[in-house]
Amino acid sequence: MGEWEMRSEIRWAYGDKITTAQIEHVEQHFKVKFPKSYVDIVLEHDESNPKLQNEAGDWMDGVVDTPPIGPSGVCFISFKVQNNGYRTFLPMISDYESVQNWRDNLGFVIPFAENGGGDVFLFDYRENMEEPGVLFLDHEDPERILHPIAGSFDEFLDLLYPDDE
Repeated sequence: MGEWEMRSEIRWAYGDKITTAQIEHVEQHFKVKFPKSYVDIVLEHDESNPKLQNEAGDWMDGVVDTPPIGPSGVCFISFKVQNNGYRTFLPMISDYESVQNWRDNLGFVIPFAENGGGDVFLFDYRENMEEPGVLFLDHEDPERILHPIAGSFDEFLDLLYPDDE
């Protein structure tokens, strides 16, 4: 079975279509290229979360194991401009700014998903600008440790499993 065929078992819930221009705007802001497989997904499913089938055949939220808290859900951070009544903002950029304020010397890491509890999954561009790894940051951890999750976004997708709880 090919790499993409394995991932065809993931459905993406609640997302909206966005344009290549919206992604390129953020890439230009950060001077990066996001992983192609990530771009392919968010173009069709911005601000979505993965669903995977459990053994009973039910579609459940996809989770990934994250130190130190265990299984965490995944919801992509949006590329669409939003207004919360107080200000207009672009979540991909405002979340980056927030995370950079959590701890000095985080380095060039860009949040791309949240777990619903305020914690974030980040692309790690500190050592590889072509194929960033994936990190996890628990916002309640006083030391704000960056936990390695996967060597690439594709590996991250392979770690997802259905949440049966």
